[in-house]
Amino acid sequence: MTIITRRSFLMATTAAGAMAMLGTKAFAELPKLAAKDKYKVGFAQTESNNPWRIAQTESMKSEAEKLGHQLVYTDAAGSAAKQVADVNSMIAQGVDLIFLA
Repeated sequence: MTIITRRSFLMATTAAGAMAMLGTKAFAELPKLAAKDKYKVGFAQTESNNPWRIAQTESMKSEAEKLGHQLVYTDAAGSAAKQVADVNSMIAQGVDLIFLA
């Protein structure tokens, strides 16, 4: 007899739900990004107090510079509420796309 824990049940149902959503129209018809020479890119970092996050941020900054894009970078300092505010600010600034980390 197999015992199903709450954790394994939640993981399985979450995975099943995610897979079901992948086939929906919302994911099938994402808007196309207009072709430009230079994009305004938002990068909303959740925090920057560990080496992995620092390396990730430096990678985003160097790649944006290399490609000639303007990077709007924010650090939420571990606050989900601040990251939401940061993303809303980026939208108000008219960024072309936003990366969340």
